[in-house]
Amino acid sequence: MRGAIAIAGLVLLAGCAANPQQSFEWGRELAQANCATCHAIGPQGGSPNPFAPAFRDIHKTYDFARVTEDLSAGQINGHPPMPSFAMRPADLQALIGYIRSQQPSSRP
Repeated sequence: MRGAIAIAGLVLLAGCAANPQQSFEWGRELAQANCATCHAIGPQGGSPNPFAPAFRDIHKTYDFARVTEDLSAGQINGHPPMPSFAMRPADLQALIGYIRSQQPSSRP
């Protein structure tokens, strides 16, 4: 039974990875649930926490490769009080992809 559930989960994750729009939407939902209480996660508006950069402005003060590395490690301490967190690799990739999509160089 566990094997069937694991296989179903992998198929679902593979489907999300195969569809960039689903991955983008999932990343946006993760950002909304986990980040939006402090960060502005969209293309407009200010961050609720003045110490938390808007996703679209992260490139101004942080090297995005470093942000990705820190998020992968489970924490980034760019501002207080940035919490530790744990995400599944697929969720982390969706979130990083969403954050990357908000950087000016990623927008049309």
